[in-house]
Parts: sequence; structure tokens; C-alpha cells
Amino acid sequence: SMSREGAAFDFISDKVDYRTGETDFHASQERILEIAYRHTRNLILDNSVFPFEFAITLFPDQSFRKERALFERHLVTNPEIDIMSDN
Repeated sequence: SMSREGAAFDFISDKVDYRTGETDFHASQERILEIAYRHTRNLILDNSVFPFEFAITLFPDQSFRKERALFERHLVTNPEIDIMSDN
């Protein structure tokens, strides 16, 4: 409810070969997803840039088209997808 577009967070993963200090917080991707899914099903978990970091982006708009099972935000950014619709 605090965002119209979404929110993104970056974490140091707990799947590391080493820890840099006792004050660092290392998060579990599974635990963060569990928390995120309480708020939205429209999210992205990205672990593709750094091996020991991950980012999660949450989108508040959960509306989707049942006939294509796509979140509405994809139809706004990719209008050609709607061409496939039967309507």
C-alpha cells in the first residue's frame, strides 16, 4: 500500500563460501520469498548478477488476465502480447 510501482531490496545471500564479519546480515532466499509471498504474487527474485547477492522486486498490482495468466504490467510494457488474446 506504500508504493504504486513496486519496491526492490538487495541482500547478501546465506549461500556463501565465507562471511566478512559478525555484523553482516546474510539472508536466505527461501525465507525472503516466504515473506514476500505474504504481500504479493507478482515478484522477481534475481540471483543472476553476483554469486553471493540477490535482489527481490515486489509489485503491488496483482491483476492478471485469466485467459493468458499474465500480470497486467506485462501487457502495458509489451502490448504485442495482447495480440495473442482471443478477445
